[in-house]
This record gives sequence, C-alpha cells and structure tokens, in this order.
Amino acid sequence: MAAVIHHGGAGTTGAALRAGVPSLVVPFAADQPFWGERTYALGVGPRLIPRRRLTAENLAEAVRIAVTDPGMRERASLIGSQIQAEDGVARAVEVFERHVAAPRVVSASACAGLNGGRLVLHPAHPQPHAQKSDTERQGRITSA
Repeated sequence: MAAVIHHGGAGTTGAALRAGVPSLVVPFAADQPFWGERTYALGVGPRLIPRRRLTAENLAEAVRIAVTDPGMRERASLIGSQIQAEDGVARAVEVFERHVAAPRVVSASACAGLNGGRLVLHPAHPQPHAQKSDTERQGRITSA
C-alpha cells in the first residue's frame, strides 16, 4: 500500500497513521477537516481536499505527492512505527486509574471534626467532602 485516501474521521486517521504510509484526507463533516489539517501539519500527507472542491485533477496531484515525496513517506513510516510500538489499551487503563479510579487515602487526622469523622472521597474531586447525614441529605430539620 503506497498511500491511504479517506474521509478524515478520528479512527480512520489513527488507522492510516498506524499503517505508516502517507494519508490524503477528503473531509465531509464534523471533525474531519481538523484531522486532515493535522495530517498535513505532521508532514504525513498533502493538504486536505474538501469534498465539494474534489476534482479528478486535484485528487491525482495529491496522490502523486503522497506516493512520490520521500520526506512525507519517511515521516509517515516513523509515526507508524511509533504508534505500532505503543500499547494503547494499557496506557489508557493507566491514565484512567491514575486520574479517575484510583482510591484516595486520607489520614485519620484529616477526618477529625468532619461530621463525626465520616468522610467520603469522590474520585473526580481532589478535596475530601464530609458525608451528610440522612437528615441533611433529605433536607429535614429536627428540633431539640
């Protein structure tokens, strides 16, 4: 495979980069123009061609550039090798566990005075929050 021509969706762009060959993007909508510009900025593909401006001539010229530019082919191969060497699933799990799923540990002294020492730690919040009693959660006020 000498090059890839695609619409520029995020997943397709990722697959094209992983293939290690130049990529020509013909975007239709949404984030596709962004990925086409990113491909060009990385030097792994010619400028994108918006679908409404696509002609046989400009497509042929873009393909010619993609398959004959040695610098573009080299950069595409390098990026493809880097992506192929990654363990993306393991990295995603690592990031998730570090930022979202990792339990937070708080010393007993940090809990002192917070609603009788009861403490709830929410993974999305870096600061501890005192747990409300059933009465507080339900908004009831009791008189003495």
